[in-house]
Amino acid sequence: RSGSTSILTSKVSTRESSTSTTKMIAKDETEWEITNQSSSRRKAAMNVLVKRGGPSTHTWQRVDDSVISVFHLLFDVSMLRLMKRYTEWNAQRKLNNNNYTFSLKELEILISKMYVQGVICTKCVSVNDLWVCSWEPTFIKDTMPKDICQELLRFLHLNEKSSRPISLPADKFTLVFEIWEKFTTNSIRSYSPGENITTDEQLLPSKIRCRFTQFMANKLDKYELKFWFAADVVTKYVCNGFPYFGNDTRPQN
Repeated sequence: RSGSTSILTSKVSTRESSTSTTKMIAKDETEWEITNQSSSRRKAAMNVLVKRGGPSTHTWQRVDDSVISVFHLLFDVSMLRLMKRYTEWNAQRKLNNNNYTFSLKELEILISKMYVQGVICTKCVSVNDLWVCSWEPTFIKDTMPKDICQELLRFLHLNEKSSRPISLPADKFTLVFEIWEKFTTNSIRSYSPGENITTDEQLLPSKIRCRFTQFMANKLDKYELKFWFAADVVTKYVCNGFPYFGNDTRPQN
């Protein structure tokens, strides 16, 4: 019996030596333990992540030396043509001018301007302030006149009014869904995320009349649109996202 006890003790000590534990305390004082256990056993192939995070094969096949090719990965030509058609329809209706039109190039510059504002954290800056002489960087005022930018922002539309009475009662997101679905499809197809993906809510301040606007009494911006996003932890790339409608859920087609 003494011999078997010594063998058991040696096995336990060997197991403890092959396992190292590190403790981490979160902001809410939750204690987590990271355990690294060395094992010679092979893991199942379905549990081994082979691909690394980065641009997908779809991306490498379509990107060349031009910046516009990267832009078209997320905003493809068919998506831009839809936005152009809806915006021209809205402008012609409001101006009572059936000859009103603009180019796809101008729409690409407008979307790029919005992206630049998000990157340099100036989304709350008024359009007039972006064209002052002292404003840096000069990308926005060098690529598009201020009056054209204001005009496109005024008439920008993502849906036709004729289709609203049919789909609006059943789907709160129908006014943006067609364009949003194309954007998320392109986002998923253009990037392969790494092993770590985070999913969290994002609140977008808004003053528009919307059927799924959330009221947050404890926030600086009381009325916000709530979205759920899945993003790659390392690159912060948004892989997918959808709006939050409160107790209602989007009908599954």
